[in-house]
Amino acid sequence: DISRGKKLSPSSSYPSPNNRIGSTSILVHAILQYPRCYDTLFQSQTYLSSQSYSSSSSSSSTANTRHTSCLEEEESLDSTIHATGPSPLLDKDNAWKRSYRALEELYHHGTLESIGVANFETKDMEELYDFATVGP
Repeated sequence: DISRGKKLSPSSSYPSPNNRIGSTSILVHAILQYPRCYDTLFQSQTYLSSQSYSSSSSSSSTANTRHTSCLEEEESLDSTIHATGPSPLLDKDNAWKRSYRALEELYHHGTLESIGVANFETKDMEELYDFATVGP
């Protein structure tokens, strides 16, 4: 049992009264995706000289995707996004935990119907269940 016997609130199966417009219920489901930064891989000579990198850099090919580093992605964000708070790159191990806590607050407030996760490894799920009050 990955939850280690901890009682977590399951995702509810009924509309929250806070999410009603007239007679229509609005159910919001949020997914927290754990971004994996493989900066050393994407900066390696092997990757930079690969067909995937070189062909995706040309305008004639749309079949391949050039992966950027997390820093490149961060730098390309709009200034309004930068103004919302510090970069998650400053604390890679805990940034997702703060995001999950914020989603839990929205869940307990009745704004979210459920919280899901993506790209979480077993170690990440174990950490999540150690502090979470709402299970994914």
